Amino acid sequence: FYLPARLAFNTLAVFLQRVGDENVLPHIHVMLIFVEALSKISCLKPLLAVPWQKVVDFLNTLAGKSKGSTLHQNSEFPHSRTNGTEHCPEDFLIRRQIWAQLYWPTGWFDEVKTDLDERLFTHLSARKLRVDRILWLGVRIA
Repeated sequence: FYLPARLAFNTLAVFLQRVGDENVLPHIHVMLIFVEALSKISCLKPLLAVPWQKVVDFLNTLAGKSKGSTLHQNSEFPHSRTNGTEHCPEDFLIRRQIWAQLYWPTGWFDEVKTDLDERLFTHLSARKLRVDRILWLGVRIA
């Protein structure tokens, strides 16, 4: 477990240094889902080589740019306020992973379109949703 974790978290550290680059947000979102799942397993906590200071710095910068939104401090899963069920494209890529099963609310994928191209197309509103989820995960992990 040590070497794969080291590779994954060293890669995360590189992504976390790219503050302001929206292209890194999907990777950071997925990695924080993974870290949040691992944080629930007490025997793995000492093994996590997560670059915590870089995570904190990234989240603080992201929170500063989110214009004072406190949505991430809410216990409710962040979702689109327009239709209530908006998905991020990366949701579809990891939804069958065992470590991601408890991330979404029950029934989150029940009424999903089957057109893969439409699901993976990033809408402008997905950026704000992704930022809200990243900050929400940061609060949950803390």
